[in-house]
Order: sequence, then C-alpha cells, then structure tokens
Amino acid sequence: MAVLNFMKYKKFGNTYTFGRDSFTQVLAENGLMLHVKRRATRTTNADHNYPKHPYLFTNLLLIHKNKVWLSDVSYIPMAGDESMFCFLSIITDAFTKEIIDYYVGDT
Repeated sequence: MAVLNFMKYKKFGNTYTFGRDSFTQVLAENGLMLHVKRRATRTTNADHNYPKHPYLFTNLLLIHKNKVWLSDVSYIPMAGDESMFCFLSIITDAFTKEIIDYYVGDT
C-alpha cells in the first residue's frame, strides 16, 4: 500500500491528496486490490467419534444473573509465527453477558 501511495505521489504530486482509507477505497472501486488467499488454520476438529453433549439450556428462562455460566476456549495465533498459538479461556454469565473470569495460556 505504501509503495502505491508513493507511486501516486511521484506521478501526480500533491494534485490528489487523500488518506489511507480513501486511497484503499479508490483501489477497491477500480478493481486494483490484491486478494491474498490465506489458508485458515484449523484449531477445532468436530469430526470425531467422541461423545457430543446436548445443549441443556434450550428452554431455560434466564431471569437473574449467576444462574448459568458459559465457558469457551479460543485459540489465538501468536504474532510472527502462525504455527504457534496461545489459548483464551473465558467464563461468562449467560444473563448479563459479562465476563466472570478469563485465562490466557500457552499451548
């Protein structure tokens, strides 16, 4: 992006001045953006023979906090090395959607 912006400045000088976002928009509108296809890293394998537990809270009416807590684990790629991950474990309250606790750790 910086090279294209420099080339624009070199060819047109200060005749056309606009910021990074406007410059990106002009490139996109004229079909000049490169689409780099990135392979998504799979961190979850749902195709397994282990038991899958049913979701038990389908018909539960939540009327106050601290009745149901939900947890989730997300894997986050480390900067500089896409083969390295850390994980983020979060516990949230289902009624208030507030984060009760979290932990970030290495894998």
